[in-house]
Parts: sequence; structure tokens; C-alpha cells
Amino acid sequence: MGILQSEDGGKSWKARIPKGIETFTFDMVKRFALSADSSVWYAYGDKDILRSEDRGQTWDILFSTSLFPDFLQQRL
Repeated sequence: MGILQSEDGGKSWKARIPKGIETFTFDMVKRFALSADSSVWYAYGDKDILRSEDRGQTWDILFSTSLFPDFLQQRL
């Protein structure tokens, strides 16, 4: 899981991988939200909710289905 970020209008992209995750996998961001003062960013995908407090340079996982696979399998 991670975020692809461009700072040059899409000419180049950098993978921003959340803390605690070792490899980047793509999950399409379905929603992107900012706090009222734009200091906190949130990204919501199919499986993850991520938060950045430094304008997207680093990301923390708020929720991920990959962190709870056994629980979700029991619910399905």
C-alpha cells in the first residue's frame, strides 16, 4: 500500500510508503480529504485509510484490512 505523489504536474512520481509497510502496492485512492486548516491529509482507498501530517511526505496507516485478515474472513 502507498501513495504516488507528483510535485511537477505529473512528469515524475514518487512512491510514499506508510510507516511499517515494507513494499509498495497500489490501491486506488477513492477519496482525499484535508483538515480545515489543510495541515492533515487523509486518503481513503478500497482497503486502507491513510493520514499525513507533513503535506504527503510521510503517511501513517489509520486502518487497513490487511492488518485484520482473519477477522474480516470470519465476517464475510
